Amino acid sequence: MLEVKKKLMVMALLLAAASSLFGCGKDADEAGSDEGLTIKVTDESTEDKADSDKAEAQTVSMYDLSKEVIEAADGLPEMTTVNSEAADADRLFSYISDVEYSKIDSFFLSYSTEGKADEIAVVKLKDISDMNEVMDSFRSHLKDRTNIYKSYGADQVKRVEDAKLYSKGDYAVLLICDNKKKIISVIDKAIGE
Repeated sequence: MLEVKKKLMVMALLLAAASSLFGCGKDADEAGSDEGLTIKVTDESTEDKADSDKAEAQTVSMYDLSKEVIEAADGLPEMTTVNSEAADADRLFSYISDVEYSKIDSFFLSYSTEGKADEIAVVKLKDISDMNEVMDSFRSHLKDRTNIYKSYGADQVKRVEDAKLYSKGDYAVLLICDNKKKIISVIDKAIGE
C-alpha cells in the first residue's frame, strides 16, 4: 500500500508540473476509479535462450539508448528523460514501476512534458526471473495512466490503451507513442537481436 501511495505521489507531482505549465489536469486523487477500464496492451515476450544470452553479454548505456530512441522517433512531443544514473534513480523509477529497485540493473524513462501520454521506458533487470513482476507493474502503470487521462485528456486514453509492452532477454520495454515499429527496431538493435 505504501508503494502505491508513493507511486501516486510521484505521478501527482509530475502531472502538477505539467498542469502548471499548460493549465490543465487534476490531481491523481481525482483521477477516478478502475471501473469500466479497458486496456488492450500489445504484450509479447521474445525470451528464447539465444536472445537471453546475447542480452546478458552486452552492456547497453541507457543514456545512449535514450538518445538514439528519441532521435529515431518521429512526432514525439517535447520529452524529459531520466535514467538510472541519476542520484535519485530509485525515486524516478517508482513513477513507472513499484518493483523493488534493487532488482533493477539500469533503466531509462522518457515522458512528455506537454501533458501528452507519450512514454518510452526500457528496463534492464538484474535477474530475468523478475520479468513477470516488472511486466505486471507496467500493466498497473498503464491502468493508472488511463484513469488520469480520463479526467483531463480523453484524447490520450486511446493512446495509452494502445501501448506496447514486450520483453527481450533481461530487458522490459513499455511504449506509449507513435512509430512503435521504428523505436522497437532501435531498441532491439541496441540490446542485441
